[in-house]
Amino acid sequence: MTMKVTAVRSVLLGGLLLVGCSGSGDPSGYASLEGLCMGTGWKATVAVPGGTSRSALKTVIQGRLDAVDLAMSTWKEDSDLSRLNRARVGEVVEVDPLTLNVVALCGPLIELTGGAFDPTVGPLVRLWGFGSYDEVEAPSVEAVNSARGLVDWSAIEVLGSGLVRTRDGVELDFSAVAKGYAVDLAAAALLEAGCSSFLLEVGGEMVLRGKNAGGDPWRVGIDDPLPPAGSEANSPLNFAARRPIARLSLSGKALATSGDYRNVREIDGRVVAHAIDPRTGQPINHNLASVTVIAATCAEADALATAALVLGAEGALILLEARPGVEGYLLSRVGSGADVTLKVTRTSGMKALEMAPVATEAK
Repeated sequence: MTMKVTAVRSVLLGGLLLVGCSGSGDPSGYASLEGLCMGTGWKATVAVPGGTSRSALKTVIQGRLDAVDLAMSTWKEDSDLSRLNRARVGEVVEVDPLTLNVVALCGPLIELTGGAFDPTVGPLVRLWGFGSYDEVEAPSVEAVNSARGLVDWSAIEVLGSGLVRTRDGVELDFSAVAKGYAVDLAAAALLEAGCSSFLLEVGGEMVLRGKNAGGDPWRVGIDDPLPPAGSEANSPLNFAARRPIARLSLSGKALATSGDYRNVREIDGRVVAHAIDPRTGQPINHNLASVTVIAATCAEADALATAALVLGAEGALILLEARPGVEGYLLSRVGSGADVTLKVTRTSGMKALEMAPVATEAK
């Protein structure tokens, strides 16, 4: 039987992290900046160094983010990845050094996660209808198995300043790491510009340095992954209405969150999450709803959050606990229907980063 897949619009902003920071142009010298990139929005709160203009800092941030997008977008026809994915087998495609940097990051992360993170998952992502707005049919078992056979990192080789595919049909998709890498790149540019205190966020991925305007570590909220009251589970959700389920106090860290509710499609009445397990070819099907990962770099946090969501709560906890300098906050659904609640699982060092529970705070 053929089933139709109806796309449910992805929420553009990350929608799972709220930040407590100063307003634009306050007397403390902190400025709020924002813009658009990579199909989402970015925001920054920055302690502006003397003699530096806000517009100059905005230009610096936007330039770094755009550079990653131009090189690694799967939507832009002239990006490095698009050109590589169209190239003939054996054809060397010259790419930006930024792209080569991300390739170098990916190999160890693929090994670390046992393949739960793999940038050659592209054929499966497309097969399940993600990465486009077109209506597609649910894939057959044969189609899934065929696409799964194309998940092959070994078929991507670096030759000098270029990349080459050694197998037809293998594609690169950096969706699970490029945004985090872009945040790292823009954060490095802010440091180079003399900014010692800032929070930079792109669609929910963050780098936090120094202190906020009050002289304290930055405060970051982890949103409740359950639908707001009155929302349909399979409809585009109003993330502004989501309440923070926990708050973190952070500085000198990077953070990324991956959730099964952020980008979904409906297949024959069943909501299917965008997270595809490269090892099985199937969308995730477990109770882990949200994973927030804290790491030294946003690229690592981004990739590990994706892998953790694929692995499920038990596997995710093992993965994150084994990684030095990495912490995780996992939210799993318990129960069904209107009786669903959330179970919190933390890595051993996460509790020290949490603030007082939101529900007990004085009004």
